[in-house]
Amino acid sequence: MTSSFEQWVLAAVNTLEDPYAITIRATLRNICGESITLGPIYRALDRLEDYGYITSWMSPPTPERGGYGKRNYRIQKAGRIALKAVTSGVPVLETILANGRPA
Repeated sequence: MTSSFEQWVLAAVNTLEDPYAITIRATLRNICGESITLGPIYRALDRLEDYGYITSWMSPPTPERGGYGKRNYRIQKAGRIALKAVTSGVPVLETILANGRPA
């Protein structure tokens, strides 16, 4: 399936309304209690997209972002199936998927 870190990233993408790297990082910080640099998050997102678990697209450029867009992510059916398979029996992941956040 995926590494445990990829599972956390996939869970974050699944629970966020507007998932992109910064919101995913903030969610992971809330879940894990640790700050994570963006490099590992981008690598995990790339791998998850390669697996077919998520898709990504670029949003239109905005002045707030200096004329750049942001890469948004969306979980796919295969990602939801994989996530459900690995979260079974892992209480904190089950709680996140049920409530969108840890208990």
